[in-house]
Amino acid sequence: MLLLSHLRSPNTRFVLPFFITALMVMSYPLLTPFMVTYSQLWINLPFILLGAVIILNNKQPQAQSGFVAIIMLVAYSVILFWLQTSLANTDTKLIFCLLAALLPINLLLLRIIPPFKLLSLATVALLLVLAIQCGIGATISYFYQENFSSWQQIHLFTYHNISSLPLILIIFNLAVCCGSGALAIKYHRRIDQHIFICSLLTTTTFIFFHYLFISSSAFIVCALFLLFDLGYGYYQQQFRDPLTQLADHRAFAQALPRLPQNYTMAVIDIDNTTKIIDKHHPQAISDIQRSIASLLAQHTQLSAHLYFVSQQFIVIFEHKKSH
Repeated sequence: MLLLSHLRSPNTRFVLPFFITALMVMSYPLLTPFMVTYSQLWINLPFILLGAVIILNNKQPQAQSGFVAIIMLVAYSVILFWLQTSLANTDTKLIFCLLAALLPINLLLLRIIPPFKLLSLATVALLLVLAIQCGIGATISYFYQENFSSWQQIHLFTYHNISSLPLILIIFNLAVCCGSGALAIKYHRRIDQHIFICSLLTTTTFIFFHYLFISSSAFIVCALFLLFDLGYGYYQQQFRDPLTQLADHRAFAQALPRLPQNYTMAVIDIDNTTKIIDKHHPQAISDIQRSIASLLAQHTQLSAHLYFVSQQFIVIFEHKKSH
């Protein structure tokens, strides 16, 4: 339990994905023979792992990992079915640039969208938006693919000895990656961590796209990160009060060391419990506690910072000062 708590610390949330991504790139020559031997498994594994993330999120009240996995699955499908030919081809080069521009934007949009359940209209809306983007991308590619090479030479700088991705898109992806990493350190929000991990690994994919099976490897690592985080979420659910279904004193004790220096803690207590029991019935306090927990849980932005400790409700507001 202590090890898992350290793995969720702000510094580890930032350093560990960087370390594993760098290790993946550096060990790539050693892994290439294995990937070639089991190429079909390696190609299909991202579909299996990301699909598992979506399925496991079905029972979560906030399916943020599921929405991230849907976007990553669509991106991987585009890579697999449209970008397997040489990037010297004008058509695939245009699709490659469109994907490198749209994918970080889609990931960032998840941060400002309120969390929803996976089986909801929000999922339908997300799939519709992604389908529209794919349709627009295909249309742009069909009409402008012939003019893209000359336009690229004039307006986009591409250093092929470094990457097939234009320099401006490399800078854009790195900026999104660094920005999402800063948010993951500053805010203890799961969606920030997911965006950072996906941005880091997709940026690695785009920059080193000339590497064999780089997209499969990066998306596999990304899915494993999401599965680990999802497993940690289920592990945290064990530390829940059976009456209110809020995080209990054990979860509160683990969360305290990870809090930023600037935070406000609000405590909600029920006064005169003896009078309430005498006036109504012994279960009245339990009914009131369940009602309060239900009301607080409806505010999804607070759900990660709600605790029920010693018959008191504790709400933590990170990066806020009391007035």
